[in-house]
Amino acid sequence: MKRQLVVLPLLAAALLVNACSNPSVVGTPSANPTTANQSSGGSATSGNSSSSGDPLASVNSCSLLTSAQINQYQLQKVSADTENGARDCSWQGAVGPSPNGGGIDIAIYDTAGISQLNSGGYTITDYPVGKHQGRLYQSNDGGGLCAVSIAITSTSRVDVGGQGGTGQQSDSCGIAKQFAPMVEQNLVALGD
Repeated sequence: MKRQLVVLPLLAAALLVNACSNPSVVGTPSANPTTANQSSGGSATSGNSSSSGDPLASVNSCSLLTSAQINQYQLQKVSADTENGARDCSWQGAVGPSPNGGGIDIAIYDTAGISQLNSGGYTITDYPVGKHQGRLYQSNDGGGLCAVSIAITSTSRVDVGGQGGTGQQSDSCGIAKQFAPMVEQNLVALGD
């Protein structure tokens, strides 16, 4: 039963991370992505574009955590798929303050950079991670969604979402902020 309690919020968070960063967003262009009001539209697109020169085109999102990190946090893979233009990998384990643990969602977007984040219903702030530009985004309704987007190129990024298992946004943000530097260091090790 405990496992189901963690898996359902984690899967909900993964879907929200993908929904709030759908690269087929339409709306009024804005020089400041933190204040643009946009709504998603169109159909979901798949995002593996190896001809674009994207340095992550052949990277599996599940490989952005090392086996040592997976073991340290007793992570178990919940899902790995391609959805809404992202290669996505979700994990659950001994993270966050909940006794039931929490989850991490890592998504690679080959055709959507941090300037394409959908700000409709979200607060987006600058959040550099290591040597990369980044954005922290949180749902405005306090629903627990929190993720860090790491810029790879102007048209690609890696999102690290947290799910605290408590429903508290601060717990989810704590997990996203904890794992984003690990993912960024693993990206650097891959040559980005």
